[in-house]
Amino acid sequence: MRQRQKANNAWIHRNQAYPEKWGETMSLKSEGDSLSTHSGAHFYTVDHPNQPKESKPEWIRSGGWWLNHIMTTSLNGLNILSTDKVQSMEGITWLTFGGFQNSLASTEIKVRPKKFKMHAKEKALSNV
Repeated sequence: MRQRQKANNAWIHRNQAYPEKWGETMSLKSEGDSLSTHSGAHFYTVDHPNQPKESKPEWIRSGGWWLNHIMTTSLNGLNILSTDKVQSMEGITWLTFGGFQNSLASTEIKVRPKKFKMHAKEKALSNV
């Protein structure tokens, strides 16, 4: 049995998730698109850097994310809301929803199968 599944457009691999690249980006509603600039970027974490040759130390953030030089989003950042480090760019950030001068208190990332079928009730709620 293969140990990886393709969920929407991202590869999830239990043993070696980091070298895979982000494919097409998701479409967003009111939150705005702060993720498309990471399209094609490598996913990294501190323990599995997976950094392109042109990367610089200031690009590295605290949580795993798709590495590039354009700091538009970091949903795996630190919860630094209400601290003196809010402007450090280490927080939980989404450029079109507060930018890097703010840090969100928390985020939730959900992954589902590409062939996921939404029930009628869920479709109605998602169009609100």
